[in-house]
Amino acid sequence: MLQQMVSTPDPLEGFAVHFTRGANPADAATARAAGPPKGPLIEALAWLNATDTSGFRSSLSILWEGHVRPTRYPMGVAAHVTELKDRHRSACFSESPLDDLKRLIETRSVYGVGFTQEFLERHGGERVLYVAPGSAEEATWRKAVDDACVGGVDPTDPLWEKTPFVDVIDPSRDMSWEKEWRVPGGLDFEPADVAFVFLPEEDHGRARQFFEEHAADNTGPAYLGIYLDPRWERDRIEEVLMDRVP
Repeated sequence: MLQQMVSTPDPLEGFAVHFTRGANPADAATARAAGPPKGPLIEALAWLNATDTSGFRSSLSILWEGHVRPTRYPMGVAAHVTELKDRHRSACFSESPLDDLKRLIETRSVYGVGFTQEFLERHGGERVLYVAPGSAEEATWRKAVDDACVGGVDPTDPLWEKTPFVDVIDPSRDMSWEKEWRVPGGLDFEPADVAFVFLPEEDHGRARQFFEEHAADNTGPAYLGIYLDPRWERDRIEEVLMDRVP
């Protein structure tokens, strides 16, 4: 008897993750050689971030601040429009399926913060549309941007609500497989908004204890929900998510 094949839904379907990056190794080495600053605490914290190549401190900063910062440079098909550069700087997330996690942590780190896509949408986020270079679709978007710039840029033009979410694929560095989401201007959030946190399993106990102490003393944000290690096998990630996500 032939059995019908039923595809299993991806456990990460409906979520998007902001993976942190560590400092550039060369820059981190330079910062370590210079030594920690003797100035205010904030400068010392900045130095610790600058010397961390793992992505851990960046992740900790995001959780502590409750904020995913936008990119340094504008992104999207209208990134070159100087008058709108701040509107094209976005916090970036990936909705890549579970099977692509290995590729993501190789290019980013094992640290990340996950949100539901519905939460990102409520905060102005959208999935990025990638168009092929040299395609009619690219030509259409390029013309729309050029036309909208004739005679000066009108910041109220509805076109600019769409352009942060459209990008042309770079054949030399095609990252469309990441299935990116963007939130223009960055993302503010509370601990209850976080669907899960990615970090190495060996850090789960210390992290939970750290946040439990802050919760008990009311001294900072507490993330006491789901912890996942992106290096786990699919079955284990699926089991933890299915047990904890309503």
